[in-house]
Amino acid sequence: MTYQISDRITYNGRTFDLYSEPFDIYLKKNNLDDSFPRTSTANLKGYYTKWAIKNNLLYLIELESANESISLEFLFNKNKDIVAKWYTGELVIPFGEKIEDDNYVYLYKYKNEMVFQIKEGKVISMLVNWGKN
Repeated sequence: MTYQISDRITYNGRTFDLYSEPFDIYLKKNNLDDSFPRTSTANLKGYYTKWAIKNNLLYLIELESANESISLEFLFNKNKDIVAKWYTGELVIPFGEKIEDDNYVYLYKYKNEMVFQIKEGKVISMLVNWGKN
C-alpha cells in the first residue's frame, strides 16, 4: 500500500502532521463520504485538510481535493472559523525524531506524540507521550 498524505494541524504556532481524520467523521455523518475523487494512490480519502487548535477549539482551516482548494462555504455556509463541532475523539499529532518509516497508513512513526481529547470541537485534555517506542 502506498503511504498516505497526512492532514496538517497548527498548534502553538507550529505546524505538524495530523494522524487522525476528523473531517472523515463529518463526511460520514452527512452521507458525503464518497464525495471526493480519489486521484492519487497516496490520498485514498480524496481530500486533504488543514486544521488549527486555537483557544481550546479545533478549527477546520482549509479543504483541498484533486489539488484544488474547495471553499468551506460550500459545506458550511461560511468560509472561516469553522469549529469542528461534529468531532468527538482523539487527535494524534506526532513530532520529534522519526523512529520508523514502515507504517502503512502514514509516512512515518515518531518518537513523541501529542494526543488531544476533543469533545464537540472543544479540547478537553492534552497529553504528551515522550519517548514512544
